[in-house]
Amino acid sequence: MKTFRFLTLAVAFALFSGPAEGQEPRAQQMYWGDEVPAGWTGEWPAELRTVPEKTEFRRTMTLADLHDFIDELRWRSE
Repeated sequence: MKTFRFLTLAVAFALFSGPAEGQEPRAQQMYWGDEVPAGWTGEWPAELRTVPEKTEFRRTMTLADLHDFIDELRWRSE
């Protein structure tokens, strides 16, 4: 369980840390309550699910899995 918490914190830090040097900060759309983006079905694409989610929590992420996951999030972010 400690490993999962660590990975969650690592992902959160990577996602919410500031822009890279030389990049302008960008505004992000936030959705509240019942608001959802157009076309949202409630299902995440397989590429945006973590290893535990893909394996029904039978496996944890390796460091390489975490890096791949963060890279996929970055490529899909605005």
